[in-house]
Amino acid sequence: MSSEVPPDGPDSRFEFSYRVPTPSPPGAVPLTAEEAEKALLKEIQKGMETGNPIPPMWELANLYKVTGQVEKAGKLVQDLLSRVTDLEQRAYLIMSLGQIAERAKDFELAVRFYREAIGMEPCDPFKWYFIHNNLGYSLNQLGRFAEGEFYCRRAIEVSPQPPNAHKNLGLALQGQGKYADAARCFVNATQANASDARATGHLEQLLAEHPELRFEFGPLLESCKQAVQIARQQVEKALKDPPSAQ
Repeated sequence: MSSEVPPDGPDSRFEFSYRVPTPSPPGAVPLTAEEAEKALLKEIQKGMETGNPIPPMWELANLYKVTGQVEKAGKLVQDLLSRVTDLEQRAYLIMSLGQIAERAKDFELAVRFYREAIGMEPCDPFKWYFIHNNLGYSLNQLGRFAEGEFYCRRAIEVSPQPPNAHKNLGLALQGQGKYADAARCFVNATQANASDARATGHLEQLLAEHPELRFEFGPLLESCKQAVQIARQQVEKALKDPPSAQ
């Protein structure tokens, strides 16, 4: 869910959006990771018996990924790859292997997986965007900023709305000493989603290290910080008092 920062917030010359996470349904009791794992393993066993274990396997792989169990996640995704023939789905699974490699801080391996996924040329814009964005991010982590810039720009060409590639492009440009261009990217990322404060943090650090940029970007930094604060308040309010079902 996307919303706009209220007009009484930051400088009205700049528009900022933010995202509100979807709250759990009323009365829902969240499972622990261990409980969810047991439930999904049972679903996989049922799926094995009926001939379609792929959906619960994918859910379990994602659970392992988000809980940092990278070895389990990697093995499960490799098992999924042996069962999936659709090229679009295989590209998504290989992208997931790249994400798992990222979590293990093996960015060389992540780059290899993302390049393999790009070679499959998936049609879905979501996959195409994040494969390029994540490849750019991983190249940045390896200090290969010019290559990172290329793939971040490709991601933005696919979809300019998400903040991720704007932020990562800023880091790629900063790594090449293009500080003013990097600052603009951090502003763009905050405008895209002010509930993600990372780009504003990068902008603040950049201006602290390069005070010559403060004349141009100091007011923008303050607008970004205000937008982040307002977005945080709006998100907290929405999660505390979710709209009742009609």
